[in-house]
Amino acid sequence: MIRGPIQARKVDQPGDLLLRQVEAGAFLRSSMTRDTDHRIMSQAVREWYRYYEVEWDDQASSFLCDVAIELYDQGCRSVDEMATTLIGTYVGLAATRINAPSSDAVH
Repeated sequence: MIRGPIQARKVDQPGDLLLRQVEAGAFLRSSMTRDTDHRIMSQAVREWYRYYEVEWDDQASSFLCDVAIELYDQGCRSVDEMATTLIGTYVGLAATRINAPSSDAVH
């Protein structure tokens, strides 16, 4: 079932921004599949935060959620694989900023 437009709400925990992006139409799948998609990407982003022990950051979360969606669209379907890619590519909070180089550009 596809839901109507989402209503604005405060983003107060990891995964909420991703949920809003998913609900906004990033994925037009059944609600069961969409929930699974959301859980995979949300958990991967939370693993990134856990690994780097950084506080919640709206800008970083938006960036990481966008990357998680791209990874999912490229076929990444496991939390471990997605989290490993996020952690290895975006080393720390500074790497999530728009002009920050990815690890590929550095090496």
